[in-house]
Amino acid sequence: MKIKLNEVEMELAKCVAKARTAVSRKDGVKNQKISDEDDFEIELVGMCGEIAVAKVMNIFPDLSIQSRSGGFDLRSAQGNRVEVKTTRYHSGKLVARLKAKSDDSDYYVLVTGNPPDMTIRGYITTQEFLSPEWIGKLSKDTPDAYILPQSALTEWTTPQSKQEPSTNKSS
Repeated sequence: MKIKLNEVEMELAKCVAKARTAVSRKDGVKNQKISDEDDFEIELVGMCGEIAVAKVMNIFPDLSIQSRSGGFDLRSAQGNRVEVKTTRYHSGKLVARLKAKSDDSDYYVLVTGNPPDMTIRGYITTQEFLSPEWIGKLSKDTPDAYILPQSALTEWTTPQSKQEPSTNKSS
């Protein structure tokens, strides 16, 4: 599902990404990024992914800027905890570090794109994703991680309505 963020959403993403980057570095949080991209750019793309999913779910995104590790990015109107993973690569995979905990969230959602043009690729339950069968490497130089191809995700199909991830495969 394609989502185009508007000018206000982009400015919001930039402000939150800038603040999160500054707070994380000030607090000594080590960025465990895999790419060579600038910290701010990684935060910006991630925030755009979160805003895109929140927009489709018709909820407000989490705009907090404190340092954090683990947890989830969004809480649905029904109370589900959603972890959003975003990459600029349209063919990108859903990736999570091995330290991810199954009790931190209920769902993982993959978003790809170059802001403001984002695409929600699909979702999977956290229990299904954080399974030994998905452990692998993106490249020989990266640590082991949970890695899921887009083809294994449940497609997000409802156009900008109050859809949220569901264990019902027909959603």
